[in-house]
Amino acid sequence: MKKLAIAMALCILSLWVLSLYAVADDTAFDLGRLEGTAYVNADMGITFQAGGFSGMEQYYAEDALDETNGCAWNDAGAIQDKLEAGETLVCYVFVDVSMRVAGAINGIRITVQNVREGKEDPELALLEESKADMETQAKEYGFNVEKAEMGEMDFAGSVRPCLSMDMENNGRHKQMLFVTIPADERVYQIAFDMDASEVAGYASHFSVR
Repeated sequence: MKKLAIAMALCILSLWVLSLYAVADDTAFDLGRLEGTAYVNADMGITFQAGGFSGMEQYYAEDALDETNGCAWNDAGAIQDKLEAGETLVCYVFVDVSMRVAGAINGIRITVQNVREGKEDPELALLEESKADMETQAKEYGFNVEKAEMGEMDFAGSVRPCLSMDMENNGRHKQMLFVTIPADERVYQIAFDMDASEVAGYASHFSVR
């Protein structure tokens, strides 16, 4: 009887440990995943369907971003350490090589960072940070920032804060739009690097999971 009781206790302990492992595994944070031609991010609650565009497209995820981020795509521990250190990580990059405007290639870039301490509005703070970064980059490449406006846009079924920027260099124009998505203690940012008139077409490929 005593041996049976011990065996049952060990069995219960094993099940408890396994249940903890399962919970940890289910809640582990990563940078999303690819399902066919779709990028799915459960933390952000958004899916981007890369298929369905005319011409050819390229999308980079998982192993292709390991070098960019300095850690494996699904290494939850390393990802969390980098986010806690204040780093911004790249979740996904989509490049539509069939669309060229003034020599540029249309692209979409999704990044994530932890909420900055002391920020009352994390999404606005992230957009302001992107605005400052883009103004610095524009100056480095000889572009003049003609417009940098905060606003809102309908995106994946809700109204989200956004930043639109227009830049010019000797007749060459560059437009970018940034939109933010909050998730627990993190903020995601989706950057559309393309002519403003084309954003709606690409944004329509995003949907709520």
